[in-house]
Amino acid sequence: MSNATHRIGASTRITGSVVGSGDLTVAGAIEGNIQLDGSLLLEATAQLLGDVAATAIRIGGKITGNVQVDDKALLERSAELEGDLTATSLSIEAGATLRGRFEANSDPAQLPPARPSRGTAPDRSESLPVTERVSRVAPKKPATVAASASTEQLALLSRTPARVRSDEQ
Repeated sequence: MSNATHRIGASTRITGSVVGSGDLTVAGAIEGNIQLDGSLLLEATAQLLGDVAATAIRIGGKITGNVQVDDKALLERSAELEGDLTATSLSIEAGATLRGRFEANSDPAQLPPARPSRGTAPDRSESLPVTERVSRVAPKKPATVAASASTEQLALLSRTPARVRSDEQ
């Protein structure tokens, strides 16, 4: 595995799949799948129409497609994900949008193969702000995004201490 870090600038548009190792930062647009043996960072200006398979991901931009990571996923406040997400843990900042399902896996070796999204993921749920409630279910079952999350519920989901400010407090 390479420790190299690669960057796709904001003025770059790629049509086709991206496959590689090392970490990748994307500020531009990609229409195609990303398969990466490393971490993926999608900056706020990034747009991806396709599926992602990577070691870890930090989303600040927009993804229309399914995301499968072996480790952690972070949705920053500017993130928009329309598709299913599979990871061992998930952190969501207030303001992020997730339309789809989240599946928590405790063992990366047991991750199922990514399902192709055929370019766009079907709208399976409404767009909900991150301060919405997250119901914790047994591992390998999808978590449901519903209404009003407490700090404790988010901490259970991410398996790490969560610090969330809520307008309800």
